[in-house]
Amino acid sequence: MSQPPPDQPYQAPNQGYPPPHEGYAAPNQGYPPPNPGYPPPNAGYPLSRPGGAPADDEKTWALASHIGALVAAWVAMGFIAPLIILLVKGDSSAFVKRHATESLNFQLSLLIYSVIGVLFAVFTLGFGFLVVIPVALIVMVLALVAIIMATAAAGKGEDFRYPLCIRVIR
Repeated sequence: MSQPPPDQPYQAPNQGYPPPHEGYAAPNQGYPPPNPGYPPPNAGYPLSRPGGAPADDEKTWALASHIGALVAAWVAMGFIAPLIILLVKGDSSAFVKRHATESLNFQLSLLIYSVIGVLFAVFTLGFGFLVVIPVALIVMVLALVAIIMATAAAGKGEDFRYPLCIRVIR
């Protein structure tokens, strides 16, 4: 048997795989990063100006959706003005869209309530008019107050929700 030279210590023979070289890293495993997917909601138009408050033009159109409904309501067409404003300006401003939609829903709700009242009066052979007419007068006054409140909120750049409103349009 041979002896190692006295100036070198004993080294065991290599067994198994050699040690990894410097800079070695595990192979990249896992899933790739996800695709961007769908854009965030309301990506098509800004929610409002960067400062947060709606512009004067937006306030004017929101006011018009409520006042136009009030004017047209005298001929039972209160839903026409907010519908036109929603179709014309709804895509350019989320603020105008919210007010026009709310006004349109309120006017449609009033129309539905009116039809129900007339049907009630007809099916009760006219006796329902004794109930429907006073209720209709009260509803008209309350609707006028609600429209004035909505118009004031639109003028301040705030949102408004009508009470007892059936939200058909979203």
